[in-house]
Amino acid sequence: MNANNYKYDIILIVLLIILSPLFLFPFNDFVWLVLIIPIIWSIRAMKCNHIHTNTILDWSFLILCIQVFISIINNFSTIYSSLAKAYGVLFGLITFYAVVNLAKSEKLLSLSISIFIFLGSLFSILTFLGTHLILERFLHEGFQQYKFIYRFLREATPILDFKIKGAEMGFHPNAVAGTLLFFYPLFLFMVEFHKAKKLFILKNKIFFYVFFWCTNLLIFIILISSTSLLALFGLIISLIIIILIQNRKKTIKYVLVVSIIIALSILILNPSPSLKNDFERKWQKRSPLLLKGIEIIREKPFTGVGINRFRYSSGVEYYSAHAHNHLIHIAAELGIQALIAYLAIMIGTGYMCLKVYWNSDIEWMRTAILGLGGGQLAHFFFGLGDSIPLGAKPGIIFWISLALITAIYNYHVQIGSSR
Repeated sequence: MNANNYKYDIILIVLLIILSPLFLFPFNDFVWLVLIIPIIWSIRAMKCNHIHTNTILDWSFLILCIQVFISIINNFSTIYSSLAKAYGVLFGLITFYAVVNLAKSEKLLSLSISIFIFLGSLFSILTFLGTHLILERFLHEGFQQYKFIYRFLREATPILDFKIKGAEMGFHPNAVAGTLLFFYPLFLFMVEFHKAKKLFILKNKIFFYVFFWCTNLLIFIILISSTSLLALFGLIISLIIIILIQNRKKTIKYVLVVSIIIALSILILNPSPSLKNDFERKWQKRSPLLLKGIEIIREKPFTGVGINRFRYSSGVEYYSAHAHNHLIHIAAELGIQALIAYLAIMIGTGYMCLKVYWNSDIEWMRTAILGLGGGQLAHFFFGLGDSIPLGAKPGIIFWISLALITAIYNYHVQIGSSR
């Protein structure tokens, strides 16, 4: 990769960081500024002879973009209600290609994964401090016997108000838990990166293990106190699948211990008298939304109701923003074609993870792809009963994780073809 490619890709990533508020919180007066990005891409295409690095997910992304565009055209009179989510999808795709374009060497891949790990630790701290309802929910949903824990945490940790539009009451515990799933499996295997000396900055052994245990403990506390059973079950299923793929005695023992701790935490700290009662209560609340999503798919199978338009459907409250199933929600808003494209993305992601894990001889990279893939898998299972809608602000983590998996796969293909 020549210096020109690096230059334009670094400029694009810096611009994405600077312009990210415009994508995540679109301001009508300044939307035109995002045109800077296609201009940079056009210059890169002229200088480097291609716009972006090819991936096996390109056609699926194209179909998804076409469906988003169709949904906006069909709801042009109410375009502003769709703009935020549409910009979220666009921002995610641009970020995906920016990361894949840049991370083409082993050094840049390890740097990118190190940044992702630090991003995860920062995200866990900010969401814990900014989720106003997480501790109240932990107490009020039946944890009366744990008042002392609640009071200690309430007094020991400040509650921050980030004044983010759409999260005026703080971050939603379910959304926080679902997003952290992208990080947690990778965090559990951080020891492998440290041994391979691929974690930048965290090279000091004592500092690394303090960071490792503190971060994992914090994420574990957030997942448990969120009372999101779907997030916890998704994580357990993902870890079990990782056991089956790795088939190593050491890993099996390690992952089994984590899974047992999570399972026991669910049983001991479950807010309802029983797991059955808890599922029944949540099913009664969410089943009308699932049925509404299915009804919309039947009425508009090929176009959907429009991105971010599910919440405006009759019988749906504004703050019930999604169908609580990511597959039904995507089909309801963007049509069956978008659902097929989304499933193709997930299948392609699984293929890339398995291909690298089974064929690569770079141990830390195999561990990284398994951790990142495990996060995607855990979130997929979480999304079957809850979801973070396509284009939502936390969804940017989905695109970054996907980009890292794709970049590792592309590197594996590149070094394989050069041998």
